[in-house]
Formats: sequence, C-alpha cells, structure tokens
Amino acid sequence: MRLKTALFSALLSTLLLQLLPPALMQSVHESSCADLLFSKIYDAHLSMIPPPKVNGTFNVTFDMAIAQLLELDELKQTVSMLTWRRMSWYDTRLSWRGRVFDGNLSFNSISSIKIPNSQIWKPDLVVYNDVRKTELDWSLYYASIQSDGLVRLNTPQLMKLSCPINVQLFPYDKQVCRMKIGSWTMDGFELNLLNASTHADLSSMAEDNEFCLVKAPLERHLIKYACCAAPYPDITYSILL
Repeated sequence: MRLKTALFSALLSTLLLQLLPPALMQSVHESSCADLLFSKIYDAHLSMIPPPKVNGTFNVTFDMAIAQLLELDELKQTVSMLTWRRMSWYDTRLSWRGRVFDGNLSFNSISSIKIPNSQIWKPDLVVYNDVRKTELDWSLYYASIQSDGLVRLNTPQLMKLSCPINVQLFPYDKQVCRMKIGSWTMDGFELNLLNASTHADLSSMAEDNEFCLVKAPLERHLIKYACCAAPYPDITYSILL
C-alpha cells in the first residue's frame, strides 16, 4: 500500500511539472539547482571562520545610502535616520565557477544564488557612535553570492547617532553629525576596510520639513594606536544638515 502511494505521488508530481508553463518550469528548475549547489558549497563552520586572505589581505568594501531623517533631538544630542548598509567581500570557499563536484557535476550555468546571511560569515562592522539599545535582526535578510565568490549584503539600519547639536539659529543653523564605521574585533592586518564611493548615496532620500541633508562626504582613516602594531581602518561620514 505504501509503495503504491509513493508511486502515485511521484507520478502526480511529474504530471504537474509537465503541466506548468515553460517559464515557471525554468524557475522551478533553477531553484532546485540553486538549492543543490548551496548544499555542495555550504559548511556550517563557514558562518564562524573568516574567509582566507588573498595576497596577504582581506578586503571589505562598504557603502551607505541615507533614506530618511527621522529625528533631531537637541536635548539628547542625537540624530536618528534610516539607512541602507551595503557591504561586499570575496569568500572563495563559496565560489563554484570552474569547479566540478562529485566527479562530473558542474553549476557553471548559475551566475548567482541568494541565501540567508545567517549561514555565512559576515564582517563585524559597527557604527561606533550609534547609541541605540537594540540591534536590527540581520538574519531576516538574504545575501547574494556570485559564482566567483563575491558576496553582497544589503540591509536596512535604523541609526541614532550621538551628535553635538545647537539650534539657536534655527531655521538658519547648520549641523554636522559624524558617523564612524569600522570592525569591532579585527585590525587592519586582518580586515582592510575600503569605501565604494566618496560620499553617502542621497538619491532616494525622503524630504524633511525641518532640515535639509545637504551632503554626506566621507573620509577613510588608518589609525595606529600606541598599544598595537596593527593599523585600524575606519570610514567616517560627515553629514551636513
């Protein structure tokens, strides 16, 4: 009886697949291939161990878009805003271009896959002057992985920055709030932080009735402290309101 039921289910599944439109058939096939590919390249340890260095260094490229100003609090000396963090790096352990699995299995026809970012290693970049009490749950968002191992992770982030604010000249005052970003645990010998552009992306920013965000240029710093031989890179945005 169980054998008949299994055979019937298999035949029904085959029939349903044959009845699907060609475009949907292709989508189902690509999804199955992507799942199989990830099962071949995935290792649970990859979420805990940084990728191998290439030419003695490991580069992480950072970019940010500011979507909306939410609040400027003179009493607490803070500014709140909604941003998009964009990070990219290479993890050669996740590449499949030119690789053969199980002797003859190749996935060269697949250019990219998307997986939950909780299953891969991520750089521990933080905003040093962010005074929020809770962090956004990043596990809800997917990372895009290219066939050569390029990983892209774009996530929204609600920030509350400590910022010296003086509105005595309102509405003609100018405020400059700085946002410093760097690794929490890794020095410049372990993680080389690079900027993708010279300023924050303001192209999709919502208008504010009180303040105008004029520009947000950035500077990349490489700081050496008395305690350590290694330099510590950071990216600092200067947000002019």
